[in-house]
Amino acid sequence: MRPLPIFKKTSFYFLALLIGFSFFISPAEALTIFSPVVELATKPGVPVNGIVKIYNETNQAVSLRSSVELYRGSQSVKMNSILPADFLGWFKVSQPSLVLQAKQAIFIPFTVNVPAKTTPGGYYAVIYWQPETSTKNQTGDVGVSSKVGTTVFLRVEGDIVESLDLTDFNVYPLKPVYFSLPINFNVSLKNAGNIHLQPTGTIEIKNWLGSKTLTFNQTKNFILPDNNRQFGLIFRGSHNQSNIFSQFISDLTDFGPAEATLTIAYGQEKPQTISKTIYFWLVPVKAIVGLVIILILLVIFLVVNKKINILKKGATKK
Repeated sequence: MRPLPIFKKTSFYFLALLIGFSFFISPAEALTIFSPVVELATKPGVPVNGIVKIYNETNQAVSLRSSVELYRGSQSVKMNSILPADFLGWFKVSQPSLVLQAKQAIFIPFTVNVPAKTTPGGYYAVIYWQPETSTKNQTGDVGVSSKVGTTVFLRVEGDIVESLDLTDFNVYPLKPVYFSLPINFNVSLKNAGNIHLQPTGTIEIKNWLGSKTLTFNQTKNFILPDNNRQFGLIFRGSHNQSNIFSQFISDLTDFGPAEATLTIAYGQEKPQTISKTIYFWLVPVKAIVGLVIILILLVIFLVVNKKINILKKGATKK
């Protein structure tokens, strides 16, 4: 038997490896949390109740246990103060462990017992659910193998401070003139209060032909106390750019100086606003070059057409 060439031999082994893995690996199924974020409000010393809804997507029953952990969010998220040592002990889940049948959804109540001397402000935790063990069904499909959680945003009433600082609003990358669309705006905010905020607002871009409005924080993201968060918005032009011609027209109409005004609203106790205006120039080189070429061609056409008409008149007189 002739030995396989190196390339064919490598391909053969790779294919065999994939086939072998296919007998052991299949798409994992999971749990679904229908309440990824729960917002609660109470006063010091007054318990407050919440509900979590979990759905078992797998084709088998799964044994679950709950745990309560501090909300971490991402590596850039930090807490604005040192939490009480017993903070996680405030949470009491009605069913710390349970068996969820295949394709079953269940509501699980929980209670947060806030001590009487709790400092007013925001407190953040996650109620996690995970299987006791990772199981496999009869077909070999992997069962639930990771934990899912509900983030609890707890507001303890009292001396609530809602303060938001606009640390940066500008076009990115920063330069005086932009030669093409789109324009990228960067908004950086810092929560200087003691409660989470959900700022909303607009960026209104004005030029010599009118204005266009962009929606700020359309997904309604939160900013936790003593945390910074950046938002990006894209200005693609004042007009619809469904094709090359419409993009060409949009670039020309947006030519020249422009101003962008950011207006942000935030706060539940006392609604407040922040506003800032910046200025920039848009000089769409490609569109301008295209327009110049069109004008040159038009002039050439008119000159040639005029000469043709003169020749025709001369021929007619003869």
